[in-house]
Amino acid sequence: MRKSAKAKVFIYSYQDRSITLRLTPLDIRKHEFQRVMRGYDRDEVDAFMEKVGEDFEALILEVDRLNKEVLQLKTQLHDYQEIERTLKHALKSAEATVQQTLENARHQAEITLREADVQAEKTLHDAKTKLVNLKNELMLVRAQKDSFARRLRHLLESQLELIGVLEMDDLGFGEPEAARPTPERSAPPPATSAPGPANDAARRPLPAKSTPNEEPARTETFRPTATRENAARRPGMRTAGQEFYPVMEADSVVAANKKDPKLSDHLIT
Repeated sequence: MRKSAKAKVFIYSYQDRSITLRLTPLDIRKHEFQRVMRGYDRDEVDAFMEKVGEDFEALILEVDRLNKEVLQLKTQLHDYQEIERTLKHALKSAEATVQQTLENARHQAEITLREADVQAEKTLHDAKTKLVNLKNELMLVRAQKDSFARRLRHLLESQLELIGVLEMDDLGFGEPEAARPTPERSAPPPATSAPGPANDAARRPLPAKSTPNEEPARTETFRPTATRENAARRPGMRTAGQEFYPVMEADSVVAANKKDPKLSDHLIT
């Protein structure tokens, strides 16, 4: 059998794995052979050509399906490649962000530590300054307390000495009776005498007897060494029979007694 001049072939390309068809199933079915003497059986040839056409058509359908699948896989591969690039970029960005975050955290920690050190030093300095100020104030208060105690002690001693002198004058301690000058007789004093230390001492009631639950009565301490001459030499004081005019120190004592009655009561009882 000679090859027909009209015979067609198909080319398969291995490079792009695609099939370029130049022969279709319809061409196979409609192909006619020349008749010669003593040739092939016509019916058998037609049946074979029909079968070849069907198989070729099925092959074409399979190729189309495979081409579509390849295209779909290529699309998926491209998508996966895009996802991979995106993930790589995101990973790099995350690494850069983590590195930047660590650097910022380290820098912030250093700043916080420095600020804490400065604040601690300032707090310590303020505490030391406050301690020094408190010590100075304490020393000043102690000095004021000592000064006040000395002044109060001096005031109490002066008051006790003055009270002792007044009581000795009232009791007649000092010069003997013969040495005393005879005072001129004068008119009797009025019924209501002027208030004074001597009259107050005379009008003062005697202390009551102490009970077991009460504080025992205080005993007065007299100073017999002080004489009338010593009393006369004290500024602001007069001899017996005359009124007593205390000096400014005594006035301050009286003013202190008025301000603090408890202290005065304690001293004269």
